[in-house]
Amino acid sequence: MNKSVVFQCPLCGQEYEGSTEDFGAEFVCEKCGKTFPLNSTSVHLDSVKRRRPSGFECWLNIYRQYFSFRGRMSRRSFWWAILFQMILWFAILVINELTEDETLIIPIFLFATISPTLAAVSRRLHDTNKSAWWILLNPVPVLGLALLAWLLSCGDKGRNRFGSAPET
Repeated sequence: MNKSVVFQCPLCGQEYEGSTEDFGAEFVCEKCGKTFPLNSTSVHLDSVKRRRPSGFECWLNIYRQYFSFRGRMSRRSFWWAILFQMILWFAILVINELTEDETLIIPIFLFATISPTLAAVSRRLHDTNKSAWWILLNPVPVLGLALLAWLLSCGDKGRNRFGSAPET
């Protein structure tokens, strides 16, 4: 993955734009003529621009963290994952209805998706500094709206008791 970075000559401080593909290469400063390698000491780490994952990648990430109930998940990543999950669920229901087949596809899909979905909800609650035990509010009609409000709200800036802020 190619990322744009700003690096700096260690002798004169002249700044240049480059990419992470250039790491390890030798660079000659145009201002002072010094040759230096492009590495982590010559790069402004805050200048590294991170690519946001696509919606499909967000959905795949909940399956990569199938049983991970720790950490935090950004609002954007969570809702993209839920959108793709609902599209898949809708497609399975339509296919099941069109085939009029009494297969086990719906229970199998439900069984396969319950853990990653609950893990994603718990990580999203952690981003808002709430315990995952608040998921138990979901079945209660009126109190489930509080859970939805927390899932829709912005996460904490910076670090909270559940870890560092998610990147996306």
